[in-house]
Amino acid sequence: MPKTFSDLPKELQLLVWKHALPDPHEIEGAIILFVDFDLSQPRAILPQITEYKDAYHRATTRYNEVHHDDSEEEEEAESLWGFNNTHLMANRRSPVMNLLQACRASRTVALAVFRLDLASSIPEEQIPWWSPADDMVYFAQPDNYIENRAMLYWLSQRREVEQSNLSSLQHIAFRFDHNISTALDPTSFADAGYDNVLYTEDGWLLNFPNLQSLSIFIDPVMALKDGVGERKGKIILHEPEDVKVHGHRGLKPSQIEESITLNFESLVKRGRGKEAPLVECFVVGVKVEEDSTDGRMRDPYQ
Repeated sequence: MPKTFSDLPKELQLLVWKHALPDPHEIEGAIILFVDFDLSQPRAILPQITEYKDAYHRATTRYNEVHHDDSEEEEEAESLWGFNNTHLMANRRSPVMNLLQACRASRTVALAVFRLDLASSIPEEQIPWWSPADDMVYFAQPDNYIENRAMLYWLSQRREVEQSNLSSLQHIAFRFDHNISTALDPTSFADAGYDNVLYTEDGWLLNFPNLQSLSIFIDPVMALKDGVGERKGKIILHEPEDVKVHGHRGLKPSQIEESITLNFESLVKRGRGKEAPLVECFVVGVKVEEDSTDGRMRDPYQ
């Protein structure tokens, strides 16, 4: 009979470490993503805490400066993340950090789901979760409005050091909502007199230097937003009807694609990227696995 944990078979040790691994959705400030349309395997990038909090403050400050808005969002952010208390977010991440430091086996298990936004000096740990040329990576925006804005601003902010977890990506996707619309097309929204524009920085194409395509998922039945963390299944895509979409100035999918493309082309002209990626809109559904919580298809075309 084993006397210590290290005496257990390696298979049992790995099961224990996997059981200790927290759900990425439970970590505030985690950048949740899904690879190759598979919702059963959420993964997360953990940004530096001070940098991520700063991203929220910058997004809010830029909005308030433009609209002269004395918003109460700062109070909500303080209660949500403890922005003035760095230890609060660090404590929430401690289970992950402990697994990264306990032993080689626990670190391997943790790195299969979590990555820090720092480049590792160990070559095997620099291998991305995706095949850059083949896989689409879907960034799941948080339902919480504040976290949603912070995530998008963090992805767009200019950096002196390349973000190793992003630089290899060639195909990315976001769920269509007001924040992502204004983040990718802020000038058009501001010129049209819209309030609550998310003014991001202009580092989108610099942070994703190999980006070939950006997909916008129009989600009419809330297939991705409603309980995505509890559902297992595959994202399925449909070509959209070219009719007005609620939430993006009443534009049609073809017009949304054109508007965002023009914004990317303006970044290229200003030296903020090499080339504009292909922008496409899709209507999204989810083919749910039989053993998931609701056991049904969440597809607007079914």
